[in-house]
Amino acid sequence: MYNSEEAEQALYFFSLALDVNKKDMNALMGMALALYSLERYNESVAYIMRAEKTDKLPVEALLLLADNYIELDLDEEAVDIFQKLTKQYPQDVDIWLSYSNYYAVIEDFDQACTIINQGLEVLPDNPFLLYRIANYYFLGEYTCQGITYLRLAYHTEANLVNFFLDYDEDVIKIPEVAEIVNIKTSNNEQ
Repeated sequence: MYNSEEAEQALYFFSLALDVNKKDMNALMGMALALYSLERYNESVAYIMRAEKTDKLPVEALLLLADNYIELDLDEEAVDIFQKLTKQYPQDVDIWLSYSNYYAVIEDFDQACTIINQGLEVLPDNPFLLYRIANYYFLGEYTCQGITYLRLAYHTEANLVNFFLDYDEDVIKIPEVAEIVNIKTSNNEQ
């Protein structure tokens, strides 16, 4: 993402590129990203749609389109994109994380966990999905399930525990979580 000054500069340079080639996929998507950064979501969607007429959209472009729809309160359209992406690219962890995060943001942690569980059916033992479902269980105040998934994630890939902690810093206040994290710290010091 861009800050507002960088986004304005990016708009200028991408518009120059589009003056040369109106079908430049990189410039179209650059415009969409810069406009998204400036919270000009309708315009961002328009550039993504122009890019789609030029070529098949990459996953990142579709995720940006879903993010725009979310910001425009077009939730059904966003969910439709996520569902299509999970069917088309079931091995892509970022899609499962983005899709589940949509529900976490609106504090529907049960649905966020359901989405991650669907991802785990395809990608069992994926540490990113395991850590994230632990986050959602803790946020939904299902501490026992959260601890179970945190332990499983930790045993799968201990070095990624910061991925878990960065998502919700307050989770370290839970004694069992602090104990698991302290074990990691102790093991790293030895």
